[in-house]
Amino acid sequence: MSNRIETLDFAKGFALFFMVVQHLSIWLGGGVGAKNMGFVADNPIYFTAISFAALSAPIFVFSAGSGARYFMEKYGDRLKLVRRGIALILFGYILNFAVPSWFSPASWYVLHMIGFGLVVVSLISTLKQRGLICVFILIFIAAMTAQHILKTPMHISNRWMANMNLPMPFLRFAFVEGHFPVLPWLAFFVFGYASAEYIAAGKYKRLFVYGAVLWLAGVLFVILPHVFPGAEKIPFLERFYTVKLRFYPMLGPAFFLLTGSLPFLMYIFSVLGRRSRYLSPVFVPLGKISLTVFITHLFIKQFVHSTGIAESFDKWTTIGITAAVLSGYILLEKLWRNSGYRYGFEWILRKVG
Repeated sequence: MSNRIETLDFAKGFALFFMVVQHLSIWLGGGVGAKNMGFVADNPIYFTAISFAALSAPIFVFSAGSGARYFMEKYGDRLKLVRRGIALILFGYILNFAVPSWFSPASWYVLHMIGFGLVVVSLISTLKQRGLICVFILIFIAAMTAQHILKTPMHISNRWMANMNLPMPFLRFAFVEGHFPVLPWLAFFVFGYASAEYIAAGKYKRLFVYGAVLWLAGVLFVILPHVFPGAEKIPFLERFYTVKLRFYPMLGPAFFLLTGSLPFLMYIFSVLGRRSRYLSPVFVPLGKISLTVFITHLFIKQFVHSTGIAESFDKWTTIGITAAVLSGYILLEKLWRNSGYRYGFEWILRKVG
């Protein structure tokens, strides 16, 4: 159990590390010029660190799915899992009101999605591998279908994902047009749930096959309009083959690229977690208090917004503050671990469920 949890802690810590780096680069320095090609050329390492954040949410949701599988193996208590899922959804909605500079009451972010995933897998926990694969595929198809029916724009902004004037905003954002809507992000969670037994056993070859098949599916969709020109005349298929770097909303090629990458990333994390003397002490502590880190770092956004200092820092000041914040979390975990992270959000979640 300890080995597989450490792999997940490493993965979650990696995801949070680069999420914090990217978020603070925007909140403190307005992206510190990340969209400027001159900045990219002069700061390739910093730009790469910011860019790694694109992997954060997929890794975090996938790891949460695997964690749900281990939870079921340990406790076998579906109701306990449902309670934790509902608690996370409530945490998410409380954050919507606590961080109004980013969210609206109807916003649907990572905690909402993970909470919903916990509730769902408690209902499908008896499915075998083939059943979970079918669920994965159906979620993807449902996502593309729902976007088509709602005429979701091919690019949606934070303002769109918090717009309370859109029809049925709570349902719309939760299932289709939020930051991390159920369709298709539940597929990442289910994939993590289905992969947990292989990660635990260190049997990554099967997962590599899944990853390769997903990448192949993405390639096939991309070339679809070139092989069958008539496909471009079918509006419904546009979301299956359109290549777009951002995943707001998530389209077919990005979905398959990201899901297909996860088995390989988890293998890398398992190796680094065992062998790296330098990365594990950084990522594993962050992963152990991932819920606390995730929730509390969002208040930095609200603080800089309310004090009027948002986007006012230069690159090196932004980097310095970011390093201090991350170091503070790592030190906090070391000082806190013997108490079982008492009164932290992990501790609260255990008390709820």
